[in-house]
Parts: sequence; structure tokens; C-alpha cells
Amino acid sequence: MLEQRTLASKASLTGVGLHTGEPVRLVLVPAAPGTGVVFVRTDLPGRPRIEARLESLGTRPRRTALVGQGIEVHTTEHLLAALYGAGVQDVEVRMDGPEVPGLDGSALPFYEAIRAAGVVGQGSPARELRVARAARVEDRGASVEAFPRRDGLRLRYVLDYGQLRPDGDPSLVRQSFELEVTEETFAREIAPARTFVLEEEVRALQAEGLGKGASTRNTLVVGCSGVIDNTLRFPDELARHKVLDLLGDLCLLGARIHGRILAVRSGHALNVRLARELAGELVQAGREAVGAGRTPRGETSEA
Repeated sequence: MLEQRTLASKASLTGVGLHTGEPVRLVLVPAAPGTGVVFVRTDLPGRPRIEARLESLGTRPRRTALVGQGIEVHTTEHLLAALYGAGVQDVEVRMDGPEVPGLDGSALPFYEAIRAAGVVGQGSPARELRVARAARVEDRGASVEAFPRRDGLRLRYVLDYGQLRPDGDPSLVRQSFELEVTEETFAREIAPARTFVLEEEVRALQAEGLGKGASTRNTLVVGCSGVIDNTLRFPDELARHKVLDLLGDLCLLGARIHGRILAVRSGHALNVRLARELAGELVQAGREAVGAGRTPRGETSEA
């Protein structure tokens, strides 16, 4: 049985948001079974809360943002991916600013803080989603597909920025990466992969008021001649980071996923569209369990 898990103690991190540039302190706090991932804005009156669920998603460019009930929390995907990778389903995320800190642009600092705090089982079954049938969403040459699989989650991402025509190795902008998601593979193969931006996009992002906290130290800037003022951690680091983002977006389902997912040139918007398709299976599974006189896994019944 997969258990719901939380932290054994608090963990804190400080930094600036990649897009807002605002300083923020983030504290991860243990939570009771069934809590899920809940963000708390400690800097706002009443300390408003918002759950990391599909229902809370706001439409914001180039990041996964939660919006509602007078609260916004931006760029949640790296932290959510780290929580999924560590197997943590229940946690309170207290923040004194609007955006999760960017840190080094990867999920590794979040994962390391989680492991340093410790992770403990809570004796309650984890909520799980098993992909029952193939599902596909697509848009302008990009797509994400999900396929049934008996156990575990396997992800593959195909990246293609061939229009850059780099002077060096074309593998920089045409990459693919695939792996079985376990805590070990997440920590070693996905968590260290950093966020990136194409050099040709930088001015447009700045014109939109984004990237105020980004630099070549925490964001890989990819130009025609390669990565600017930085060194890759992996030859295929861009595709690996796309896998990281995909995992963070799928975390909004609030369940451990069993299935195989293939993404081609997708971003946050398309990832979320697939998650919404899969969410229907969670609802159906809950209805079937109730109809059979059982309580859905990871939930409690009330008299």
C-alpha cells in the first residue's frame, strides 16, 4: 500500500521569484493526512490559503500559477515536482510573497530541503490514479499523450527548437529524455535540471514584466551559439527540465500516477489540459468506490 506522506519537521528556503524578482521566505510545514499541498500567503490579511489543485489554476504565461479567494501564488511547478519526487502528498507551504523562490532554477534545492527535514508515512492510503485508457491533447504541433500502465509512472519528453539553427551541436535544441519516475531517478536525473529561455524570447518576456529575478546564474539562456554564460549539467538538460515541469503540472491531480506519458514540444498549458483529461478518471474511480460501498482511496467518509 502506498501511504500518504508528510514532512517530519519544518523546512525553510529564501530567495527571489524568477518573474517578480521579489524576495520571499518559504516554509514547508508538516500536515495531516488528506490535507494535500496547500499554499498559505502569510503576508496577506487573514493568511489566505489555496490548494494546489487543477481547480485553482490561473492563466499566467510561462509558469504554473494558483489563483482564487483573494490569493495568487506563482511559479509553483518546481516545488510541486520536488514534493512528488519525494513522495510528499500532505504539506502546508507558507510564503511571505507572491512567487515561489527560483533559487538555482531547478527543483534540487527544494528536494534537498525536503529530505533534510525528513519524510514520514501517515498510515493512510495515498490517493492514486491509474490511467485506464489512452488520452491525447494537442495544439499547433505540440502534444501530450497518456497510456495505461500497470504500475509506476514513466515520462518521455521530445523537445525541438530546430528553428534556432545553432552554430554548434544541433542536439542542444533537439533532445528527448525518458525515465521511470522513482525518488532515486528524480533526485539524480530530473531535480538538477534548470529552467531555460531562448535568447530571442528574453526581450519579449521583459516587455511583459516577466523574468525580473532571472539571470544567467539561475536560468539557462539558449542562443544560436549555445548556452550563454553558463555550463550545462547534462547534455540534454533542456529536455530533462521539461520533464520536471511536466511532473510539477501533473502534481496538481493530487494523486500518485500509474501510467506512461509522452510529451512532444508541450508547455504548461498543454500539460494541464492532459491533467484535466486524467482528472475525469479520478472522479469516476470515486463514484465507483462509493457505489460499491467503499470510500475512495485517500479520502475519509463522514456520517
